[in-house]
Amino acid sequence: MLIGNSPFLVLGVMERKGVTTGPGHDRDNQIWVPYTTASSRLFGRTYLDRIVAKTERGAPIEATKASLRRIILARHGMEDFSVMALAEVIKAAEKTQSTLNLLLMTIAALALTIAGVGVMNMMLSSVSDRVSEIGIRMAIGASRADIRSQFLVESLVLCVAGGFAGALLGLSASASAGSIMQLDIEFALRPFVFAMSCACLVGITAGVFPAIRASRVQPSIAIKQE
Repeated sequence: MLIGNSPFLVLGVMERKGVTTGPGHDRDNQIWVPYTTASSRLFGRTYLDRIVAKTERGAPIEATKASLRRIILARHGMEDFSVMALAEVIKAAEKTQSTLNLLLMTIAALALTIAGVGVMNMMLSSVSDRVSEIGIRMAIGASRADIRSQFLVESLVLCVAGGFAGALLGLSASASAGSIMQLDIEFALRPFVFAMSCACLVGITAGVFPAIRASRVQPSIAIKQE
């Protein structure tokens, strides 16, 4: 086979390794060639930019790093390199992931707060526009608890409908992105349930004050205003 303009002989096929988050990403989409041949024919350089070493099980990591540093320094002549253990890379990746999760949670909390304020304003406007309806319902026997329940349910339905629409939009966008980028997308039920729970919580929280305000409407005053 040709890699660039250089012919290579295929000697074997590696077992499937899967996808990683490191350089290369898809380990099943890689070609392994001798490093001397790769340096001279493919990359046009005479040095290595990375060396991966595997230690024996139970070997002391820090002592191994120190030994490698001494060997490379003695042969290289200058310390323009770094020695890192996989555990350090994993720890740095976990720290980055934690920071990203915190950022996403903060953005989600702000979005939910803004959405809650918007829903509450809509419900307050609805209460003001339906004063006569509230008064008539209370005049013919509806209790204040019935009025509160009505507006709480309306707020809850509004938020659940919005959350469901957002979930469908997210699923459609993920499926489209996976199809375009040729990625395997796996959909989980837990995030959907969590999102809908948050929508319910926002609906109930945002509807409490408008529901209380609606239940305090005086029937006689409301009908008289009408």
